Amino acid sequence: FNWNDVFQFNPRYSGGIYLNKYFGDNSTLHNNTFFTQNLQGVFIVRPTKKLIVTNSYKVINQSQSILGIPATGLLVNADITYLVFNNNRGQIKLFINDIFNTNRGIYGSLSANSLSITRSNILNQYFLLSITYDIRDWLKQTSTNTSLNKGLLRF
Repeated sequence: FNWNDVFQFNPRYSGGIYLNKYFGDNSTLHNNTFFTQNLQGVFIVRPTKKLIVTNSYKVINQSQSILGIPATGLLVNADITYLVFNNNRGQIKLFINDIFNTNRGIYGSLSANSLSITRSNILNQYFLLSITYDIRDWLKQTSTNTSLNKGLLRF
């Protein structure tokens, strides 16, 4: 959904039903049916021509939790970008990873005859301030204005 390049919303949803049939005497690996839902997407808001606010999110919901691993998860990132210089070639951006500090890097899965728990190294919550200048147009102008335009110093 895009409304006049002022507000943009791009959601994605996926869901699944998982059946686990186990024939044995294990209390952990018994017959289970559980649902997994994922909702993720991006919000983009442009209140002015120079300011852009972007927010990405991911929500995970499972009807079954495994060995104390939370059944739901939320991961939200955001950035605020301010365009500067001629023709908006420059950007000053503040990026925030994992706003609510909920990313733990531990995942659990249940299959026909096993439980699997995976731990991974992740980037936790952090803030990043960046300043970027786009030089693509400047390089085109420089290469057409030089006498070495025949391939020696082309970018």
